[in-house]
Amino acid sequence: MTIGQVLDVLDAHNQQQEAKAKEAEVYLKEAVQLLHWHAELCAYAFNDPKKIPTVEKSFPALFAQQGWKRQQAGFAAWVDAYNNHNRKGGGA
Repeated sequence: MTIGQVLDVLDAHNQQQEAKAKEAEVYLKEAVQLLHWHAELCAYAFNDPKKIPTVEKSFPALFAQQGWKRQQAGFAAWVDAYNNHNRKGGGA
């Protein structure tokens, strides 16, 4: 390897290490924020537990797809019933 190639490899390694350090910092900031929110929720629950929102209301984006899954399951049941009805000779 030439000195230029060695320097290129070292630069690439340093850039990779800097990227990993930035990712670790972002992860740590997110973890600290979650921990802080958890502490706030615990304090809220301790002082007034009846006012705690449900999980679905707290995280609507996570539970919004359940409505779609229910619709999909209902449609699948309807299709099965329709197909069973037609197989028995009751179709139009």
